[in-house]
Amino acid sequence: MRHSGIQQVLEISSNIKSEKIYCSGNGFISNEWSQIRANIFGKPLLVSSFLEPGILGSVFFLAIGAKDNETMDLYKLNKLLKIKKLLNLI
Repeated sequence: MRHSGIQQVLEISSNIKSEKIYCSGNGFISNEWSQIRANIFGKPLLVSSFLEPGILGSVFFLAIGAKDNETMDLYKLNKLLKIKKLLNLI
C-alpha cells in the first residue's frame, strides 16, 4: 500500500483513517492531475462539483459554533457535495 507524507499527516492530525478522500475546488477540475493525486494517496478520490470549498467550510464552522446539528447531518452533506466523479487507483 502506498502512503504519502501528506496522507500520514492528515490521518495523524485528524485521528481518522479513511478509505476514500473527498475533494473539491478548481484544483480538481483536471482528470489527469486528480488521477495523479489518487495514485499518490493510494486511495480513491471523490470529486465534488462544488467549486468553492472555502465557503462550504465556513458554513460548517458556523453550524458547529451554533450547535446546528441539522446542518451537519451527513445525509444532507452528501447531497450538497454532489460528487461528479470517482477516480480509482490505476
